[in-house]
Amino acid sequence: MALASADLELAAAVEAPGSPVIGKDAGELVGRHCGVKIASTFAGAVAKGDCLIDFTRPEGTLAYLEQCLKNGVRMVDRNDRVFGAAG
Repeated sequence: MALASADLELAAAVEAPGSPVIGKDAGELVGRHCGVKIASTFAGAVAKGDCLIDFTRPEGTLAYLEQCLKNGVRMVDRNDRVFGAAG
């Protein structure tokens, strides 16, 4: 979605350590080269964007929330197991 939008820009992509996609172009996974390399750590990625859209496990979500608060980055949680399903 971000890669196809004129209003959004993918600033960073993070995957679990040990994933075979680390170091690859994040757009490659959807057939669109974007120049953003997939990282294995969140610390450097959080400061690159204005908003984090999180799809991780609850443990990751809570850790990322803390980093977002420290860095003034908004966060959208797509993990219904943390805060409950909307609606």
